[in-house]
Amino acid sequence: MAVRKKSSSSRPAPRSVRAPPTTQDTAAKKARSSSSSSSSSSSRPPGLLRMGELSRRSGVQASTIKHYLREGLLPGAAVSTARNSALYDPMLVERLVQIKDLQTTHFLPLWRIKEVLAGKADPLVATVSAAVDRVNADDGLRRATRASLVQQGLAAAELDALVQAGLLPDNDVFAGDDLALAETLLRAHTAGLADHLSPVEIVGRYVDNVRRLVEDEIAIFRDTILSAAGARLADSTVEAMRVSERLVVLLRRRLLLPTFERTMAGATASTAPRSRAASRSAVVRPGPRR
Repeated sequence: MAVRKKSSSSRPAPRSVRAPPTTQDTAAKKARSSSSSSSSSSSRPPGLLRMGELSRRSGVQASTIKHYLREGLLPGAAVSTARNSALYDPMLVERLVQIKDLQTTHFLPLWRIKEVLAGKADPLVATVSAAVDRVNADDGLRRATRASLVQQGLAAAELDALVQAGLLPDNDVFAGDDLALAETLLRAHTAGLADHLSPVEIVGRYVDNVRRLVEDEIAIFRDTILSAAGARLADSTVEAMRVSERLVVLLRRRLLLPTFERTMAGATASTAPRSRAASRSAVVRPGPRR
């Protein structure tokens, strides 16, 4: 039997052997890498920070920084390098630290922080205002409409008078201390006190006297707590408010009866001479002799 010879074309091609890189090839590769790196760094303006760097330096999470950007607390990116890549001013690090301090130490909401950063609100006043909101937070869940208060017996004219006096907001819905004040006047109606004195007149007399007390409280707060509270200003303000409100209630109860007795005793003493004079004039004098 004849043996067929294999075609030379079916033989596998010999494997090419790659020559080891020469010193010249290695130098060229390093040069290309260096050129690519330099072109990439030259496209990034010096000093600007990527989001990750901004987060790391400020200690604020990137998601929180993006939320601040959406809320307008931070300016936008200094340079947008791509659709999902941006560079930020390093000055934002200090601003982020300030925002976080106002939020966590002073308990300011973001809308109030935005006012402080824009120079529209004093940080000290904003802190005290936030403390007042914290004290009133327990009563902030209840709501009542203006129409429902009028329906229960509070005159619309009385609500208008309180709005004009700056004691109530010009709203259709009341909550917190505003609702508590309106309900207190409503209680005056249900108790029959409005038959003798208008609740608005009662409030007006209280305002004049309480304002002087508040002025004294603020002076005490300014001279003591405000100068020494430091980083605890928000918490100290809340505690000072609660203590002072409790003091007012307790001292009023303590002083009410003694003051009433003294006032009534003084009124009795002042009317005694007039009573004796009136009794003498009432004595029947003898008529003329005949």
